[in-house]
Amino acid sequence: DEGLQFFLQSNGYLNFEPTGYFGLLTASAVEKYQTDTGITPASGFVGALTRAKIQSQSCGSLSTSNTSTGEKMY
Repeated sequence: DEGLQFFLQSNGYLNFEPTGYFGLLTASAVEKYQTDTGITPASGFVGALTRAKIQSQSCGSLSTSNTSTGEKMY
């Protein structure tokens, strides 16, 4: 989902055009966002706490998909 990447880009965490692919650069940007907003652990995965924080700051909802760890990821 490009929505997460647009959010990260517009807040200075991502320095490339959104592609919709959740790779290492997006995970690193999520980890920086988590660190800056006090979400622990800063894992780079988008779980419930991170999703809620992003939604509260963006007034929107982003789609999620399951990962093998049970975490939610954009």
